[in-house]
Amino acid sequence: MKPSINHAQRNKLILMRARALFSELGYSDVTLQQLARHCGLSRTVIYRYYHSKREVFDDVISSIAIEIGTEFRAFVEAHPELTATDKLRQFTGQVLDLMQSNLGLLSAITEYLIDQQRNGENVQHRVKRHTVMLRRTLADLVREGKHSGEFQPVNCNMVGAILFQHLEAAALESVVTQTADMEQIKRNIDLVLYCLKTPFQE
Repeated sequence: MKPSINHAQRNKLILMRARALFSELGYSDVTLQQLARHCGLSRTVIYRYYHSKREVFDDVISSIAIEIGTEFRAFVEAHPELTATDKLRQFTGQVLDLMQSNLGLLSAITEYLIDQQRNGENVQHRVKRHTVMLRRTLADLVREGKHSGEFQPVNCNMVGAILFQHLEAAALESVVTQTADMEQIKRNIDLVLYCLKTPFQE
């Protein structure tokens, strides 16, 4: 009798090893054969889960979004006293710290997007699809602060978009110009949060 295969665990292994490989080699230099070897599996087995490198990479990015959300929810549940400001500071800080500790993968993502754009793909749509959880969380936390009276009446989606732009700029500065100052970006986000609580004056 053949031993039963835990497909969820195997898929998790593939994504974990793929993440390390993309971080080390970039997007274009990774092949499914390399990934199979890295996982200790045959290429045939890899094909049972993924039909292309692009599918693997998409799932790696999605798994990171899930990881961010899971860690953030666990932190909030462990600290019920947090205000909306605290939560926004924690969430954006978590994303920025993840960027800083995964510059290789961030570079691979940038390379991937450029490659897709050259092939005529709608890169904007792809970025939105992979960052929908991040953008929704930012807007929802602003909405939470607005409803509790912690923040001024604002357009929550617009403020969420502004906060997201700070994170997006941090990603580009980290990879393209290599000039990102994460502490300064955190201070900029703090300024946005301060303005949410303080009435604008002429």
